[in-house]
Order: sequence, then structure tokens, then C-alpha cells
Amino acid sequence: MDEKGLVDAGAFGQHAIEDGIERKVELDNQHTRDIDRYKQNLRDAKGEKGQAIAETFSVKEMQKRGDLDSGVKG
Repeated sequence: MDEKGLVDAGAFGQHAIEDGIERKVELDNQHTRDIDRYKQNLRDAKGEKGQAIAETFSVKEMQKRGDLDSGVKG
């Protein structure tokens, strides 16, 4: 296996594969929610893409999701 660059799945821990799949599914679901929110915000903003993006991916929203460090100082 080493010669081929392969790694035994057992080296990753008991639930590594399942955890990885669950994380990927959650990321896909979050992406779908983001797209749906963006489309709604775009309708509400009457086609103003910048405004729709700003509302969809606001700092507050990104902090809530854990995508930004809440301790960032200006």
C-alpha cells in the first residue's frame, strides 16, 4: 500500500469516513440554503445583486455560522 501511496482506512479513526460524509452533506445543505436566501434577497432588492449578496453573507450571519472569528478587531 505504501508504494502506491494508499492509506488504510483504519488509520483515520473509527468514524472518520462517516464524519467526513456528514460534514460534506452539511456543507452541501448550507450551500443550498445560501442560494435560496440569495435568490429571495435578490427578489426583495429588486435585482440589486450587491445588496442581495451583502444581506445573504452579512458579517453577523457569517459569525453566527462560525465562518468568521467573532473576536476580529478593526
